[in-house]
Amino acid sequence: MKPARMQLPAPVDPDLERAIAELAFTVRRIRDVESMLIDPNSKHYPRLMQMIHERADLWQEVANRAEKLNLPTRALGLIVEEADRLRKRRGRKAPLADVLRAVEVLQEQVARDRQEAAVELRIMQLADGRAQQRVDAAAGARTYLEACRA
Repeated sequence: MKPARMQLPAPVDPDLERAIAELAFTVRRIRDVESMLIDPNSKHYPRLMQMIHERADLWQEVANRAEKLNLPTRALGLIVEEADRLRKRRGRKAPLADVLRAVEVLQEQVARDRQEAAVELRIMQLADGRAQQRVDAAAGARTYLEACRA
């Protein structure tokens, strides 16, 4: 028989709740600008520098609030983004407990993605090592064959 899981109290932080509400547009705009910046066929190319500066200004707004909350900037951005995603899906403000669960799931997914990326990187490093061996072999063969001409 499994022991009963102790129910932890739901997170409560009025300052964070206020930050989520006030930064929702800012974080959405960051994602919009980033999408435009990575689009290779973007019609926004003439505004590239303006968008880069806008993105920096938006992140600074998040950073300023994060500093007041004693929270890393990207962590606050993630909290705001997840709370906004849940609000859109449900049609109402998400409690911080639900945001916590969403962030926990996201953390697990990102950790798996990072592990897979590390495996892919290692495979590429091995392929690079094999390619370097072939380059070295070709250089050695060339050197030897050129010496035979002399």
